[in-house]
Amino acid sequence: MLLNAMEKGEKIKKKDDVVISYLDSVGYRTPEEAETELSQRFSHGVLKEYRDLVTQHMEHPTVGTALRFYDFLASNTTEDGTSMAEIEYQRIYDRGFIGKIIPVLMGSCFQYRNILDVGCGIGVITNYFAQQSPHAQFTGVDVSEKSLEIAIKCASERGLDNVVYRVANLMSLQEAFDQGSFDSVLLVDVVDDSTREGNLDDFMLDEKFEQIAHVSAKNGLVTVKFSPSGKYGYRWEVLVPECMRRHNIEPSNDQTHFNFKHQNGATLETYVIRGKKK
Repeated sequence: MLLNAMEKGEKIKKKDDVVISYLDSVGYRTPEEAETELSQRFSHGVLKEYRDLVTQHMEHPTVGTALRFYDFLASNTTEDGTSMAEIEYQRIYDRGFIGKIIPVLMGSCFQYRNILDVGCGIGVITNYFAQQSPHAQFTGVDVSEKSLEIAIKCASERGLDNVVYRVANLMSLQEAFDQGSFDSVLLVDVVDDSTREGNLDDFMLDEKFEQIAHVSAKNGLVTVKFSPSGKYGYRWEVLVPECMRRHNIEPSNDQTHFNFKHQNGATLETYVIRGKKK
């Protein structure tokens, strides 16, 4: 079994725990379902590489590991030409993940009209927001051109004309956009990625929030979602608000900590902090 480590030792067991946490976060209900859905359409070698890339990014989250993972999803296709990324898009879009995370992320986002999603990946959340808020304009940015191709394709299939995508990352927002371009900025699992591949302790939070502050309009909403795990654990809920304040973004009292729980018993803890640009 893809996610069964009973006979493969502790090292693989640890790797399975990481993969289960990832699958849990993107909407898989059980490991067996994940195995069945992917193994029917992809070879053992592709699944092994998929597992390895998931593990690398979960254990060492950097821009580089994220790019390698999402490019892998977009590049591997079935016989009918459907990419792994498109399969993942449909799975997340159709199942419980969207229903759980969207209400928490959106908050009062519906009142805003120009929204930036940083690190949008294959555009699941961005397209969902755009569909739910036709009055607003959405912009999704990501480092993976291949992921953005999937996002654009899925937006077109859903007839969305209020969303655009472009290549950029959290550290290039000042180059990509004018000051105060957006009245709402959404950051899902990107602030807690290490920016420098060789130094996993260097998260460059001040540099990141300088970029965020640049594109945020006065009184604009900034929503940051991260998982309080890994080396820094719950220090994130202290580090992030402190850094926001240093860059003229005042965190609100609307801070949400919740868990994803599924039938397999895996839990992904999530923390959401919102703030207003002064």
